[in-house]
Amino acid sequence: MKKNDVLDHFKSVKSISKKLEIDPVAVYQWPEIIPELQAFRLDFLTNGALRYRPDPYDKQRAAKAVLKKSKRKKPAK
Repeated sequence: MKKNDVLDHFKSVKSISKKLEIDPVAVYQWPEIIPELQAFRLDFLTNGALRYRPDPYDKQRAAKAVLKKSKRKKPAK
């Protein structure tokens, strides 16, 4: 779920933070793709007006797994 879509729906950071019961500072710190848990909650709280879609989060998890795997490789001697 994109941060801009959430802002378009709620019109303000204050409204978002109030709906999610979180600090507005947390909303300001969201990246372009908002945290997965918050996306899931917003889908529920808006009765599907904002839709949680797993695709962007699956891509993030896959990228993190590749990065983690590459860090585990030991250098050749």
